[in-house]
Amino acid sequence: MYKPDNPAYAGLIPLLSLGMVTMAFAAALIFMLAQILKAGEWEMQAKSELYQVFVTAIWGLVIFASAVSVDQITTAYAGGTMFDASHAYLSSVICLSTTAAMQMEGYKIGLQYFSGMKSRYYAGPWGFSFPTYPGFEVIERAVDLVQMFIIPFTSSLYVQVIGLDVIHAAAITVLLPAAVLLRLFPPTREAAGFLMATAFALYFILPFTYLIHKEVMEPLYLKEYGHAMCSGEEASSVVSADPTNLFSAMTSRLRPDRVAADLLKYPTLISYIAIQSVFLPALSMILVVTFIRSATKFFSQGME
Repeated sequence: MYKPDNPAYAGLIPLLSLGMVTMAFAAALIFMLAQILKAGEWEMQAKSELYQVFVTAIWGLVIFASAVSVDQITTAYAGGTMFDASHAYLSSVICLSTTAAMQMEGYKIGLQYFSGMKSRYYAGPWGFSFPTYPGFEVIERAVDLVQMFIIPFTSSLYVQVIGLDVIHAAAITVLLPAAVLLRLFPPTREAAGFLMATAFALYFILPFTYLIHKEVMEPLYLKEYGHAMCSGEEASSVVSADPTNLFSAMTSRLRPDRVAADLLKYPTLISYIAIQSVFLPALSMILVVTFIRSATKFFSQGME
């Protein structure tokens, strides 16, 4: 959010002011020379450049004021900006992912312990042994395979959090001023339109898509499990057995089919993590890139 004493803005205002004054002076000089030399093309060019300076100032103020206004409105009514709400949602999914990983690790340890148990009958060379709980090693390998997917999913969630932090810090303080400065000069006007569209899309559209993800995923999860994401009830609600107490959990349901029935609930849980880790970020970036492509020419040409 914008603050008057924020050092990120301290050096931008003089720089942008100098650029606008320079282009206005150059356009005025060309206009005077056109009047002296009776060059109609120069006069039209000077008027066009003065118009572009005016449009550049308007676009910069509109986007900057919109960012400040949206942050203040969402903070007043929702207790935080769109980025804060996106962070809270991603934090709950990360908590869900790490909780599932720890629970599955607990189950895996218990399964390894019980799958190693042997029952022996008769003594000496005439005795024989066999697994006490046959089939548990197969389930343990399946749990280990499913658990492998959680690590890249969790990494993707952390990358999204870091990306939102970078965008929140740089979209308005770096990309937008650079776009305004480059837009003042004709050779860099098209690149400035791209930067301006990028700043707008990253600051407004991207966090808004995360709010949509939140509004879609949280009710689905609540309907599926009966509680909010990472509400402290995963240990008792995600699976019927309590993985924090390995022996009581396993001994109460020692049949492999019953343990497998408990563990089969994890793929559904992981699907919620995978959607936010892989598919929804791709959808958000498609929307952002589509807007940038369509708005670049509009921002570079002006309000036409």
